Amino acid sequence: MPDLLFTALMNNRPGKILSCWKLLLLVAMKYVDEYRDQALVRSLASRMAKQIDRPLRFMEVCGTHTMNIFRFGLRSLFPTSLQVVSGPGCPVCVTAAADIDACIAAAECQNVITATFGDLVRVPGSRGSLAESRARGARVEIIYSPIDALELARENPDKLVVFLGIGFETTVPTVAAAIAQAATLKLENFCVLSLHKVMPPIFARLLDGEPQLDGLLCPGHVATIVGWKAFEPVAADYNLPCVISGFEPVDIMQALVQLTQLVVRQE
Repeated sequence: MPDLLFTALMNNRPGKILSCWKLLLLVAMKYVDEYRDQALVRSLASRMAKQIDRPLRFMEVCGTHTMNIFRFGLRSLFPTSLQVVSGPGCPVCVTAAADIDACIAAAECQNVITATFGDLVRVPGSRGSLAESRARGARVEIIYSPIDALELARENPDKLVVFLGIGFETTVPTVAAAIAQAATLKLENFCVLSLHKVMPPIFARLLDGEPQLDGLLCPGHVATIVGWKAFEPVAADYNLPCVISGFEPVDIMQALVQLTQLVVRQE
């Protein structure tokens, strides 16, 4: 399929390009549909309910898991003996007020354009929010990728563009790519205010407080970046089962089944 698309591009045949993209989209949807199979999701829920022999309390530590559990109504399928609580999975939500204040201070400097993702704009610090700074005249631009911040820097050579780096391990590669690209383009008016966080210390802080958890549902995209071994110390040091999962309904339910098995069998 990529070969067909490449050939269409090389031959400048837009109709063929559109057809190739449609076919690619259909193929992608096919694989997505498999992970949203309602019958399979219900079967996994039933299997999990049969395995549980006592009340269990799991935590999903990623905001995407939290969102999709609600989006697909999975909580309605959980047995009453299972409680799944939400962890600190949103990097914006766990950003300290002092860090927000630093973002605001940067935004209010002269000849500065602050580039940020939209979910950070209304988060309050101790002296207001970026939205309020923008209302006072600061130039705060909402972007969708760190690469967009590079475009701002190229278009405004007389301004310093400050990209606000908020996120966990999964956002770091794209920010690093933007920094590398800025070096290649010799953009001296681009910089990053890095407020990135990593997950393992957050686990440690949570679990040192004895939150009475039986298992953790860990994010697959973080494991893709840092490797599954990053979660090993959590399981070993706290004797707590951890299962790494994707974000589709079948992924989540299968992971909960596996967590249940680990707890019940004391593996």
